[in-house]
Amino acid sequence: MKSLKVTNLMTPLSMCPTVSEEATLREAMSALDTTRLRVDAPDYRPRFVVVYDKHYNVVGVLRQTDVLKSLEPKYSRIEESGRVAPSEFDSHAIASLMEEYDLWDEPLTDMCHRAKDRKVKDIAARPGEEEFIHEDASIAEAIHMMLMGNRASLLVKGEAGVTGILRLSDIFNVFCKELRQLDS
Repeated sequence: MKSLKVTNLMTPLSMCPTVSEEATLREAMSALDTTRLRVDAPDYRPRFVVVYDKHYNVVGVLRQTDVLKSLEPKYSRIEESGRVAPSEFDSHAIASLMEEYDLWDEPLTDMCHRAKDRKVKDIAARPGEEEFIHEDASIAEAIHMMLMGNRASLLVKGEAGVTGILRLSDIFNVFCKELRQLDS
């Protein structure tokens, strides 16, 4: 297992949807759709957009959760309050927060209309050092980082900067394929 390297399973940056941090949310979603159409790989459905700065350095990743939070800006008020800890995510706490903050009470069209022109730099998550892995690292190390950090993907770094992204779904697909072959 340790002989399988990140570079063997990562998605190269050239196959990833990318946008400038100055792009709007609508432009980022367009880049996502364009990449889905351009990339001819049945197992590859990107669910993120890589964000770069004016020097073409990767500075973030716009994930599905970031997009959903941008549609409902009241989540920032909850986060600012500091009241919510992971241990508070039971059904009663969720219902209470939804009611207290009137979450998701507007029509979807209104929420999308308000969010469509927001800048990606205001929405995308800025990755911490724990979200990067070197392309020569083993898949075993990547799995460990993903499981311990509760992450669905890691940005892959090489000598020249970010070279791609490693997704948990891609690793999972390899395991599924191997398991299916055992039955043959």
